[in-house]
Amino acid sequence: MNENKIKIAIIGGGVAGISAAVELCSKNIQFCLFEQRTNLGGRASCFFDKESSETIDNGQHLISCAYHNFLDTLSKLGTEKYFFRQNGLLVPFLEKIEINKNNFKINKFLLNTSTLSGKAGKVLGLLNLKSLNFHSKINIIKLFIKFQNKSFKVENKRVIDFLKEQKQTDNAINYFWEPVVLATLNASVQNSSSLLLAEVLKRAFFVDSKSSALLFPSIGLSEYYANFESIINKNKSKLFLNRRIIQIVPKKIGFELLCSDGSKFEADYVISAIPPYSLMKILPTEIIKNSFFDEMKNYKYSPILSIYLWYEKEIYSEMFCALLGSRFHWLFNRNAYVKRKNTLFSYTLTTSFADDLINLNQTELSNIINEELCIFLKTKEKLKFVKIIKERRATLLITPEIEDKRYRNESIIPGLFLAGDWTATRLPATIEGAAQSGVEAAKMISLEIR
Repeated sequence: MNENKIKIAIIGGGVAGISAAVELCSKNIQFCLFEQRTNLGGRASCFFDKESSETIDNGQHLISCAYHNFLDTLSKLGTEKYFFRQNGLLVPFLEKIEINKNNFKINKFLLNTSTLSGKAGKVLGLLNLKSLNFHSKINIIKLFIKFQNKSFKVENKRVIDFLKEQKQTDNAINYFWEPVVLATLNASVQNSSSLLLAEVLKRAFFVDSKSSALLFPSIGLSEYYANFESIINKNKSKLFLNRRIIQIVPKKIGFELLCSDGSKFEADYVISAIPPYSLMKILPTEIIKNSFFDEMKNYKYSPILSIYLWYEKEIYSEMFCALLGSRFHWLFNRNAYVKRKNTLFSYTLTTSFADDLINLNQTELSNIINEELCIFLKTKEKLKFVKIIKERRATLLITPEIEDKRYRNESIIPGLFLAGDWTATRLPATIEGAAQSGVEAAKMISLEIR
């Protein structure tokens, strides 16, 4: 008997692969998971930073209570409780306005939907948002009402075109829609898909008041998967860390998987939970010549820049804020929600769709940081440590054209299923999209083998 003969192989130990594995465990279906790194989580993991002597995530993540698939996966792992949870959506804004050359003022305003429960809280939150004029508020509320009408159909077009079509003012676009789109779609209103915006609003804003609230990880992201190995061991499944799959060879029945250490495995089914550019590297050349893979070859990606900062003194006391008029989009105060032993004060600046910043070096970025924080926070406190994390291919850039052509879980190769935030989830490329795709791929396989 071939000891390396397995029923199901999962390639990739990121959120998609973890969620697929946990779903299979819930159905008592055995599998083997192969991850090329020494830890789980992929782009949602953490590492120890030697300079600051602190564990940090490999990028600051904004997580919503509407991430039901991801939170369900963590619930099965017993770690969903390790978040700081808002009672309702509460977003502070800081806006930089130039009065004259090198002279700025900062406007402060707050989006707070927690004053009243349900839809009334969201309406009141918008009405109290000082950055919006009355006409803009009314038009946003009218569009919200349309979204909740089941007969209202959103066409797949650029968000900016959709918003203009729906009579959204420049004031509303600049102060409300652009921050929402950047935070949720990791793209600008100029190139993102209106279908994704509609789905995000449906799941996060129009279900219940809790779904719109934000979650802040109080532990390192990798720690959320701490119970994974013990759970799959109970399921008589196996985890292979530091084991890279270098080739998938489809056979008449099933697949042969070749690992970088020379070992080989045979599998009846494979869930590929890796990015499309990685998948194409391990499939045989004659297979990726098939027109099915053409779209993958043309994918473009949106970079995310996360900059961790450490100071000897406190520079900002709120939990986080959105920055308007800045080259950075968000400022997070890690002291407010992360369980830390470090006595230094720690913050994170993040920028979605960071094409303008991603190629700058540390000196250039540090100069911009000092300049921006001096203006926004009136601080000249010197940085003690800085850690810059550049994810050049953080998320798939999902334009309206790409949204129409995203890949479903099933591939043209019998038994090969696709999972990842880039697949056709109807969601932007987020942690939730990755989790949902992994769960759906696992469910498809479970139906086939039963």
